[in-house]
Amino acid sequence: MSNEELVPEKDVQPDKIPLTAEEIKEIEEQRERIRNMDMEGDLSEIYKEGPYSEEEKKIAYPFILGRNYFIRTVTYHHTGKLIAATKNELVLTNAAWIADDGRFATALETGEFSEIEPFPKKSHVIVGRNALIDALIHNHPLPTKQK
Repeated sequence: MSNEELVPEKDVQPDKIPLTAEEIKEIEEQRERIRNMDMEGDLSEIYKEGPYSEEEKKIAYPFILGRNYFIRTVTYHHTGKLIAATKNELVLTNAAWIADDGRFATALETGEFSEIEPFPKKSHVIVGRNALIDALIHNHPLPTKQK
């Protein structure tokens, strides 16, 4: 990488590796696409629901794109269909915050939870991978009704 490709000093964030001019251009183009999108509409330009490329599957590993998950983070529990994954985030659709799972083993076995707060329909919920405690495939219909 040549010095001309590095971001000017004023743009470098502490503890971050400088970006190349090509990476900066890609980020700016993605930000522009996001700014121009109808935020009430479909985000399929950014997150898709399959089919997935081998590269997308590799980034998502050990998660399986397109499957329903029950995810515990350090503060919350979520259910949802995994539609995208980056190095640092998982993106869920048809997601719900499980405010109270009731008896944990029973909830996992039956898919029945004591308190459910669904996210708005068609929303994409982004969960930080660094906040995960554990996750498992949820072999039940996703909860969609507030309870």
